[in-house]
Amino acid sequence: MRRRDFIALIGGGVVLSPSAVAQDQRLGFVGSAPTANDPLVRINSIVVGRLSDGRLQLFAEKDGELWSTWKQTTDPNAPWTGWSPFLPGNRGLFERATCGAAAALPNGALQFFALASSHQPVSASIGTGVVTTWKLSSDVEAGWADWDVFYRGTHGPGKSEDARIFAIAAALRESGLLQVVMLESRAAASGPASVRLMTRSKLTSRPDSPWIDPQPLNPQPPEEVNGLALSALPDNGLHLWGCGEGTIWSTKWSGDANSAWEAWSRFQAAPGPAYALAVGPLPNGGLQLWAMVDGGTTYTCWTSTSDPDGPWTPWVKFFGTELKSLSVAPLTDGRLQLWGLDKSGTLFSTSKLTADDNSGWAPWSVFPGP
Repeated sequence: MRRRDFIALIGGGVVLSPSAVAQDQRLGFVGSAPTANDPLVRINSIVVGRLSDGRLQLFAEKDGELWSTWKQTTDPNAPWTGWSPFLPGNRGLFERATCGAAAALPNGALQFFALASSHQPVSASIGTGVVTTWKLSSDVEAGWADWDVFYRGTHGPGKSEDARIFAIAAALRESGLLQVVMLESRAAASGPASVRLMTRSKLTSRPDSPWIDPQPLNPQPPEEVNGLALSALPDNGLHLWGCGEGTIWSTKWSGDANSAWEAWSRFQAAPGPAYALAVGPLPNGGLQLWAMVDGGTTYTCWTSTSDPDGPWTPWVKFFGTELKSLSVAPLTDGRLQLWGLDKSGTLFSTSKLTADDNSGWAPWSVFPGP
């Protein structure tokens, strides 16, 4: 089976109540709530991806500049490199950037997407669009391609409307086609803004394949959404979630180019108004989903099998500090590692203790930032 990649968007530890631990050992933490006693490093966004040999590479944005660190070896317990400025060529293409999404190409090379605003003059601005770069080959030591415009937003004097991307998710389908879904806000010169989902995919499974032009996702969700999570399914399909007003919406796509996405439906009983989502693959082929809701509480649920139509557990609290974003990916031994940003911009991380599906999680710890 082709490796599935998800993107998806955390010292101290966290304690579960005895009843929660009894409900599922997968949420068993040891320790106290995470605190940031170290000097705060104000990071604004994060995203993690997998290199071709399974090592993880973490990206972070601070003050509009991108930074990166990665596992030094394929050992899941290997240390991380020091943070380095992430500086592919053609940096003059944009003024500021924030982390968007990362996913593997079919040859295992990593592709990274950033939300970017261009330089002045405003009249020539591309608005908040999407720029992208990718590893030039499947070799983990390969360099990165020059930045390229992936989706062009518009704003400024003389523009009939203001179009900006504010969220993006990416996943590699079983067929080898990389799929991207974006949230676009559009506002006419005089009128309220509207939000729509746009999607774009590779034309073929070749790593150097061109991209199909962006298209509105069909159908659009019943209401505007403000957060995304996207995962590949083992049948070449995709599963997409979006945060609505007090509802988490869900849709699937079979992967058939001649078929539309399924009608949107409510995903379980929402734990509260959610503003961010993250999803990752479990060792048994199932999925685990996280939702951050108003008030700062994080909830999670999961499937126990790889069946795309299998049942999900009820939402349960994933104890920890108040978070504004999450990003998750599997280590080389299958364990999930999770990162999150709290509202001060401090980065935390935790990981599964073992690759067993019923394993608990390590205590939260501060992950040193750039």
